[in-house]
Amino acid sequence: MNADGLNIVQNNGEAACQSVHHFHLHLVPRKMNDGLQLNKSSNTDTTIEELEAVLKQIKDCQ
Repeated sequence: MNADGLNIVQNNGEAACQSVHHFHLHLVPRKMNDGLQLNKSSNTDTTIEELEAVLKQIKDCQ
């Protein structure tokens, strides 16, 4: 993927916005200045356009 870096994220508990209640890790390849925000609360109303933009960012890293 030629990533410049990698975030390893594990949310634990409702206060940390965990929505799947079991242990799992997110491995997020990163590019310099990619603009990705990882700390956005899952309690917000995310639009389909925002989700599609994130999907495009992921596909562009492949």
